Amino acid sequence: MADFNARVMDMVRRELEKDRSVATEDLFAKARKIDSSLSRLDIRQFHAKYPLQVKRAMGRGRRGGRPAGTRKRGRPPASASASAPARKRGRKRGPGRPPGRPRKSVPAEIATGGGAGRDSVRTLLLQFAREVAGADGKADMVDVMAGVEGWVDRLISAAGR
Repeated sequence: MADFNARVMDMVRRELEKDRSVATEDLFAKARKIDSSLSRLDIRQFHAKYPLQVKRAMGRGRRGGRPAGTRKRGRPPASASASAPARKRGRKRGPGRPPGRPRKSVPAEIATGGGAGRDSVRTLLLQFAREVAGADGKADMVDVMAGVEGWVDRLISAAGR
């Protein structure tokens, strides 16, 4: 928590220990008597800064809680259940191309991972990425993006279209 008044926090803690259902407005009124600078906060900001933090701390102690950074109970991570069989999702293929067949919009040599077309496309994309990364400011980035049509033309020719 960033900037808070310890006296106000103690008062809120004592009041919540006495009566867990005390209204935030009542706590806020008492807190303003302790520290008049809290008047600049609205009720939601006050609640988030003081009562909510106390309630969280009280709740953690009461029900055990789990330390920060630990997982909730439930499904274990994939690596922990290596002995359990993998469950496939019930997604079915819709009508269209059969399994294992590349889309028609991608040339076959690129889709199968071979051919000089794939290497030239990769090279062009890396060159484009270097230009984007080399842009010093917003104006340079706009200039690079303005030339994207030329990059598209080069990519299409490299793909063998």
